[in-house]
Amino acid sequence: MAACDWFPAQKELRMAEGQEAKTAALEKLMEMMALWEDAFAKCGKGKGFFGGDCIGYLDIAVGSFLGWLRVTEEMEEIKLIDEAKTPGLAGWAERFCSHEAVKGVIPETEKLIELVKKYQASANSSIPKLSHFHQWYLKELHAEGEEAKTAALEKLMEMMMMWEDAFAKCGKGKGFFGGDCIGYLDIAFGSFLGWLRVTEEMLEIKLIDEAKTPGLAGWAERFCSHEAVKGVIPETEKLIELAKMFQARAKAQSQN
Repeated sequence: MAACDWFPAQKELRMAEGQEAKTAALEKLMEMMALWEDAFAKCGKGKGFFGGDCIGYLDIAVGSFLGWLRVTEEMEEIKLIDEAKTPGLAGWAERFCSHEAVKGVIPETEKLIELVKKYQASANSSIPKLSHFHQWYLKELHAEGEEAKTAALEKLMEMMMMWEDAFAKCGKGKGFFGGDCIGYLDIAFGSFLGWLRVTEEMLEIKLIDEAKTPGLAGWAERFCSHEAVKGVIPETEKLIELAKMFQARAKAQSQN
């Protein structure tokens, strides 16, 4: 179970047609929430965060999805982090969001909802959907065979070029997607930087390249060095440890 499983699961719920499909998608998402409730109990060991007394890399990895979980709650009129069903996660989310290092970093729910509606209303939007990164990571990263891996990498590089184009159109020559200052699209895309670096390290490739994606390369450097972001994106080495742990669990489950 990886934090990035949430994104496609939430998309599945929003895109489901008919009550039966929505019910099945919601049940799947609630099962994930229960798994994370259990993970918090095991990792936190009675403390306030996944990392113990202080925010750790797992808190940041999971916390980067809180904004999107709230969007799903609002748009689907449901409760995913529930004090009755997931008391551990509910308390953790409150502590995480009120932490000095996190305040102001997670974009406002209303802004994210505007973003979702904007994408839904424009089928030909020049901005690629963020969920495609997660879908690729889940389905293609572990592709077996050289041919499959090459095809997966080509697909991801196409996405990176789309984001390079999107940055040029949205930033309009400024430093961020939002212009002169970090906006909610910067934060939404920025939450993926840690995992993109993991992919680069584990597959020994370059996704954000100064030659092929100069706009994104400059943006990533500015974003990560911004005072509001410093220390928030977890270290690549820690995320690699986490990714390997998830891979081992997934492999063990598939063999059972």
